[in-house]
Amino acid sequence: MDYADGGDLGAKMKEQRGRPLNESQILDWFTQMCLGMKHCHDRKIIHRDLKGANVFLTKKGIVKIGDFGIAKVLSHTI
Repeated sequence: MDYADGGDLGAKMKEQRGRPLNESQILDWFTQMCLGMKHCHDRKIIHRDLKGANVFLTKKGIVKIGDFGIAKVLSHTI
């Protein structure tokens, strides 16, 4: 369990109150989320509850995907 001192993405979006985020920051977070999900999918893990509240941020700009409570591990794929 890691500590995400930057809160979660959902709270960050509410905090903006309609003001746009920096495009480079959005692309950085999106890239990290995609790589994180690829890592899970390569191990045949399906998250099934990916949302802003389950994407955690650190103050250094690192994204951590959390809450795998209803995740499913597949025995095989087609």
